[in-house]
Amino acid sequence: ADMGVHVPPMDAAPSHGTEASLEQMVTLHGGGSMAFIDKDDMFGGGTGPIIPYDDIDWSQASKILKHYLSEQNEHVQRGQKDVDEMLELIRRDVSIIDRIESRAPSSIREFLESDSFWHAVEARFSELDVDDSGSVSAEELYPLIVQLTDSAPWAVTESHCRSFSRLFDFDANGDISFRDFSKLLKTCILITSIDGTTEEERAAGHQVMAEAASVVEEVLDAVEQDVKCIDRFEAQCPEEVKSFLNSNSFKDTMKQRFSDLDSSGSGLVAPEDLYPVIIELTQSEPWAVTDTHCRRFAKVFDDSEDGFIQEEEFELLARFCVVVSALESQSDPPASAVKVQQPGG
Repeated sequence: ADMGVHVPPMDAAPSHGTEASLEQMVTLHGGGSMAFIDKDDMFGGGTGPIIPYDDIDWSQASKILKHYLSEQNEHVQRGQKDVDEMLELIRRDVSIIDRIESRAPSSIREFLESDSFWHAVEARFSELDVDDSGSVSAEELYPLIVQLTDSAPWAVTESHCRSFSRLFDFDANGDISFRDFSKLLKTCILITSIDGTTEEERAAGHQVMAEAASVVEEVLDAVEQDVKCIDRFEAQCPEEVKSFLNSNSFKDTMKQRFSDLDSSGSGLVAPEDLYPVIIELTQSEPWAVTDTHCRRFAKVFDDSEDGFIQEEEFELLARFCVVVSALESQSDPPASAVKVQQPGG
């Protein structure tokens, strides 16, 4: 139950990837070409003997520093990989959270139904919503992810935050609402209160995830085929749909949606930002759609092959989604490879 109350202190993340030269990185004691330097300061010691700047063997020092930075980089990569694996386990557990809840201790189940739980949700939500927007962004979930994965603060990246957020973004709007957050915190409490999953639960989780991924991939297969025939499918749409697709209303709606998805404001939509579109198209659970699915979907419409969706490319994507929705809503839809999964279907 403490998951919703206490946040461990965060240390400052280390800095990596600096482009400064070795001469710029060392600590100089004095000025000019004859300045003295503490040789241990180059590598964080600070207590070694002082030697003249001009006497430093920069070639040897550079090799030592590169080796040190290489080791640090490997350490960071290992930490980030550990977080990747933890998030994948959380994804699995989210897919079978009902099973996990059924064997939670009675005290935990009672707490999750109590006023105390909702007070904890309100308090933690308010604490994380630092900009008072009424929702929690992926970045604002950072301290919770550090706590849940028991990771070093520097190991959790912005990408990890987005991936975790999407597991509970039931509104598919890019942020965590209070309703979403209550489910998120409930899941965190259940996961941390159970001493590991059983072999049966792990097997069930993998099966559920595989089945969900199969549905998403089946739809993506269809998208890759059907987008080639968009003109033919559009011709089979009702007249009001054709009229809408040629109207200023469609263009305005498309531009607004593009702007909403362009989280960086760069005029480009990253594959991961297409997540809510894929959720709508496949009618999948949030945890079922992965970054790999997003990249595959984006590639279908990325004519420029720059790895992003430009506004003119997004127009075809939006047109395709409207056509698919129109055809699927007909009582006797024309032959189409796309089969949009309905909730509970």
